[in-house]
Order: sequence, then C-alpha cells, then structure tokens
Amino acid sequence: MMGHNPSPYSLQGSLDGKDSDYTDTICSTRSDFFKRYYAPNSSPARADPAVDSNGYTPLRPTAGPAGQSGQPDDPPPSKPDEVSAEPSVEVKKPPAKKSRLKGWASQVRFSWVAMALLFTVIIASIVVIVLQYNIHKSKYALLGRFKFSEQERRLRLLSPEGEEQARIFIASEVPSDDLPYDCGLHRSTRVSHTSKYLAESTSQGRGVCLEWKNQARVTLEQVSPERLNCSGPVCRGIQCFRVDWRSLSPTVDLMDCLSLKEPAGQTWYGSAESAAADSWPLGTADQPLAPLVTGDTSQHAFGNVVQRSFLSSNGVGVYTFTNESMFVRVDVTEGRLCLGNVRRPFPYRYPAEDHLTMLYSICTAPNIMQMHQFGTHVLNPYSRRIEETRRKVWPSFDQIVYHFPGGGGVYTQEQVIAYGADISTRRYGSGVLVLDSHWQAHQGDIQFDRRRFNNAWKANELLQRQGLELAVTISPVVELKSANIEYGIDNQLWVREAVTGDPALVSLANAKGAWMDLSSTKTQNWLRTKLKRLKDETKIKWVVIDQTSAQLLPFYYNLTQRMANPDYLSEQLHTVVRQAGLLVLSTSSAVRPLQEPVFAQLSPRPSTWAGLRQVLPSALAAGTGGLHLVAPPAVGGSGAAEPELYARWLQLASFMPRVHLAQLPHQLSPELEQMANTLLWRRRRTVLPAYEAALREALAEGWPMVRPLWHQFGEDPTVAPIADQFLIGARLMVAPVTEPNVTSRRVYLPRGLWRELSSGRLDSGGRWLEQPVTIDTIPHYELFEPDDQ
Repeated sequence: MMGHNPSPYSLQGSLDGKDSDYTDTICSTRSDFFKRYYAPNSSPARADPAVDSNGYTPLRPTAGPAGQSGQPDDPPPSKPDEVSAEPSVEVKKPPAKKSRLKGWASQVRFSWVAMALLFTVIIASIVVIVLQYNIHKSKYALLGRFKFSEQERRLRLLSPEGEEQARIFIASEVPSDDLPYDCGLHRSTRVSHTSKYLAESTSQGRGVCLEWKNQARVTLEQVSPERLNCSGPVCRGIQCFRVDWRSLSPTVDLMDCLSLKEPAGQTWYGSAESAAADSWPLGTADQPLAPLVTGDTSQHAFGNVVQRSFLSSNGVGVYTFTNESMFVRVDVTEGRLCLGNVRRPFPYRYPAEDHLTMLYSICTAPNIMQMHQFGTHVLNPYSRRIEETRRKVWPSFDQIVYHFPGGGGVYTQEQVIAYGADISTRRYGSGVLVLDSHWQAHQGDIQFDRRRFNNAWKANELLQRQGLELAVTISPVVELKSANIEYGIDNQLWVREAVTGDPALVSLANAKGAWMDLSSTKTQNWLRTKLKRLKDETKIKWVVIDQTSAQLLPFYYNLTQRMANPDYLSEQLHTVVRQAGLLVLSTSSAVRPLQEPVFAQLSPRPSTWAGLRQVLPSALAAGTGGLHLVAPPAVGGSGAAEPELYARWLQLASFMPRVHLAQLPHQLSPELEQMANTLLWRRRRTVLPAYEAALREALAEGWPMVRPLWHQFGEDPTVAPIADQFLIGARLMVAPVTEPNVTSRRVYLPRGLWRELSSGRLDSGGRWLEQPVTIDTIPHYELFEPDDQ
C-alpha cells in the first residue's frame, strides 16, 4: 500500500468538520470535465506551456496547506492505498462557455415567469367572462324597479322598498333553448290608438330590446312620467313600462304569462265578463285560450262587457289596448294568466304577410286603490264635463226597464198598450218599455210592421201618458227576407266573404241574414237616414242595441276598412244612432267607456242559482276596468224562475244601478208583488241617494259605482278575494243572498262601526259574523263610524 499523499485538489470538508480529499469522494473516477470544475481558484496560476493528453492546459499545484486554498470547499483527501491517476494540475473553465450557460438559464427562468403570467391572465379572463355571463343571464336589464332574468325569461316588478310586486314570464312560445341578444337599434315606435299615454315611445324613456333570432323581438321601455297625462296625488309613485312584441316568423306565436301565485298572498282581478263560474277574482277557474272580444256567454268565453285591464292586490296594473289583437288563458294548476296573440282565422283578421304584434303596459303603484284610480283616470273620458254627463245619465237610474214578453213571436200594438196599462196600475214606478226585434216585419227593416202597428206614434203617446217611454231594439243583422237586403247587396252595404266577395251570412237564434258593414261610410249614411226617418215618424227617442258581439260575426268576414278589433263595429253603430238624434238605453257589447255615456247591458243569465251568483262578479269586473254604467240582466234570468230565486234576484237588482224586469212580480205571486213594492220604495229612499254621490265620484275620479270591498278597504287582506259583497259609494255595503233555503248569511265587516239597516243593530268591524236572513230581507249596512286607524 502506498502512503497517503495530499492531493493538490484537496477540499475542506464541511459536513463533518474534517479534511477530505477529492479522491475520497464517489466522484474520484469521474471525467476530467467534472474534475476540472473542482479545481482550486484561490490565486491565478501560471500557465504551463505543455498540454495534457485530453487537450487541457495543466495548472500548477495549489500552494499552502490543505483547506486554505480560498475555495469554498476542498476535495477530500485520498485514501492511503489509492494513487492519483492524473498529475496534480489546476483546470480553469473557459469564460465564454460559462457566459453562454448563464444566459441560457436566465432565458429559461424568464420563459417560465412569462408562461405563468400568461396562464394567470387566461384563468382570470375566463373567470371574469363566466361571472359576467352569469350576471347577464340572471339580470339582463334593470329599469328602475323592473328586472329581467334572461335564463328564466322572467320579469320581476319591485316595490320602492325592493319587495316583489309581480312576476311575468315572457316569450312562452319561443323555443326554450334560444337565448336573446340585444337589439337596441330596432326599438319600436308604435302608438296605441286607445291610450297613447300608456303606449307611446319617448326618447327619454329607458329600456332594452331583446331579439330571439328569426323568432320574435320585444321592446321593454319605461314610459316617461310627463307622457302619462296624469297629475296630482293619484300619479305619485306610479311607474309604467311598455312591452311591445313583434313576431319575426309566421310560425311563432306571442305569449306572456303573469304568475297568479307568486309573490304569495296576491289576488288578481280581470275586467271582462266571463262565462265561467267563479271567474272573479282570477285564479279559481280555468279559462282555455280565447280571443278577448265580446260574445255570448252561453257559447263563448266572454260576454257583453270585455275590457282589457287586469289588477292585482299588490298594486300592479296590466293594460292591453283595444286596437290590438289579444288572446287570454287562465291556468289554475300552473297559476298563470297568459296574454298573447296567436294566428287564428277568427275573430281577428290578419293579412297573410303581416307579422303578429302585441302591445301592453305594466304599471305599479303603492296600493291597489291608487292603481285602479290611476287606470280609470287616464282612460276616463268624462272628467272635464261632469255636470253635462250627470244630467244625461242620472234620470236613467230612476227608470225601471220593462221588457215586453214577446217570447220570440209577433205581437200587436194593442198588446203593447195593454201591457203598459197593466204596469201603470202597479206601484213599480215609471220607466221604459222595450220591444225586441219583432216590432219590424223582418229584422233589419228599421221600420214598424204596419200590419201590426198601424199607428206607432199613437202607441208611443199612450204609453207616455201611463208613465212609460217606448224603446225599440235594433241590430246590425239584416234578415234575408227584409226589404233592405237586395238594396244592400246592390250597394255593397253588407260585410262580405273574404274569398268570394259575396255577402257573408250569419245564423242567429231568431234570424239568418247579412251583417251591416259599419266600417263603410256608405253603410253608416244609409243607416243614419233610416233611423232619422223612424224617429220623425214615431217620436221614439230610445233604442236598445243588440246582437253586436264580435263573436257573432261571419267567420270569414271582410270589411271595407280593416279593424284590428271587430268590437269597434258596435261602437260605430252607437255613433250612428247618436248622430240620428236617438238615445241609447243600453248596448249589448262594450270594451271601453265611450265619449257619450251609455249603459252596458250585462249578458243574460240562466234562471238558476248559479246564474244569480254570476251577476255580481260581472258587475264588479266591469267596474274594475272603468266601465261604471252597467245594467244587470233581467230579474229571474232568461227563463221561468221559481219564486225564491226570483225573490233573491229582485233583492240584488234593487241595489244595482238599474232594475230590469222581464217578468212582472205580480204575475208570479202577490207576495212577490208586495216584496217588489217594498224593495223599490227602499231603493228610492236609500239606494238612489248613494248612487247619486257615487255617480259624481265616478265621473270626476273614475271610481266604480258598484265597488269591490278592496276599493275602500284595500289595506285589509281579508277583503281581497271577496266577490259576493259590494259597496255603493263609500258607506253603503250590500251582502246579497245567493243560495237557496238559507236562514243566515256569513258576512265580513271591514274595520269601523257598521249599522245593519234592516234591524238597526250596530256591529264592530274587522271580523266575520253570521247574519240571520229571511226570505224578504237582504243584509245591507251603513258605515256608521269609520275606523281611521
């Protein structure tokens, strides 16, 4: 074994504190390249001119004791039995090679940092995009208190306090997987002919436009307050939005649905007379999709009075417009009231190239009373001529309307006079005696049948002496046997078939014939001339307009002038009658208050208890939409009523704006005659004074005369669903009996102190009570002392 020789490559050990030689490490057999980087570099070495066999220039051995060479670490000492394989030399790294390695390492480090930053930016961008998309999806638009959720297609109307007032689901007929995009450049500027204040687009309004590509487009726009034509306290806190739809495809229908269940606790009210039982308030009876036009309740969804407004107990109003096609559906299971426009051939007429449109407004108010007053105030045509209107209307309240029992057959002048004489011997009171369409030889003649009425002027004069006015019924239907039918065909006065151009025929219960085209100026002039001649020859001043409902039109009809809503034809007939100098006692179709006040005749009801229960909700619905002058159907219904049913019907009628008798009470029994005299006496003493005050309020403020309880006590949630009690004005409350064989009636008294007028008993309000009743009593109360708390 050779002795231990310190290696010139010795390094100072640092781990165990002992000296160690390079050859003692596991690197002793490594390559010269490895060893070269372990060479001492404490001092500059002098170069040896010789070059070793590996091509490196050897350096001189390091001077000084081991471990003090100035290097960070010295190689470990060699083992005793090992001999160094190479001479002891110092190796120096070429400077250029080291610089290149450092530059490469710096580039690698920079690349990693750049990649990390880029990755961070990408992740952050994705997170922001997802968050923004979710925000866009959940709350696309914020228009004051009007929020829209794109994913659910849900509009939420909020109160000033941030509470939800209503929820509307839009675009129900557009495929659910389609998402809209912003179409702000395509905003509509259509104006409703009914109420430009609620429908007109203004440059100051805020809104959004959404479009489902090739499907439909909707504009949601806030109506500027200055365009509401409303001032004073009633307009404070009102906010309105216009919803304007346009279909972009002939296969896409338009449909928006209001939630009847959410938010919880709300109640919705319609303003159309429905054929369904328990249809007011909404949400208790299903209503299949049907056009919102007048019709016959025995055949169609809606009756004589069809207004286009809806109110909720939360203070929300939805107003559609009479010059727009509109369909309605109520689904109790889903709890939805749906408004829409669908392409059907009847009763609306669409040119084939037209796209469907739908326009309505949504308004919010602090409470339902203010919302109702606002809607009727904006649409009220009488507010500037209150006294003039009152003088024209008020005499009708004290008139009993007697319907001559023609029975659908012919009758003579003598029979009419005898019937009037029978009425005059009773104490029912003065009124108007109405003749059905059989006063003519054939419907549409517009003149008395001279064979049966040889002197109609004389008959009218005799009736006036008995305290009665004579009224005749006119209709737009002209029977085929009428003397006027050929003249109308030759002069194109009748509604024509859409395809052939021939007169379009209709079949009604008592006639088959043509329909007057009242959109034509020529037809209007002809009818006006006929009516003036009738007035001059007979001195008759009253007419009843009947059979004008839009659902009675020929199926494939064509008008001279296109009308978006066929109910406008009945308004044209009313205008022609008024221009002829005649007064309209009542009309069988009404869709809005007319400039000249006229009573809207509610639909006939069957002679059943169910028919009786439908009378009051129909009157309340009419008042909800702002139509105050409503005439109830005939007492006892359209058939023969049993005595108890007739008695209860007569009791209710005595508290309505007008009493209509088709069967005289004494013809049924002496007891009913006595009851009628008592009820009509009380009507003149108690009811009419209340209606006189209510009429002034209706003309000035738009308040209904037959009022639901929520109109006066809207802060009480108990009154919201009550549809079998009503108020006349602010102080008189009536609770009619509409069930057979009862001895008591459950009545709700709102807050205050009430006096039951039949017994004089005082009762405190804010509670339900069981009111005893007899066959000749109807519970009615006077607000003796209101509760102002």
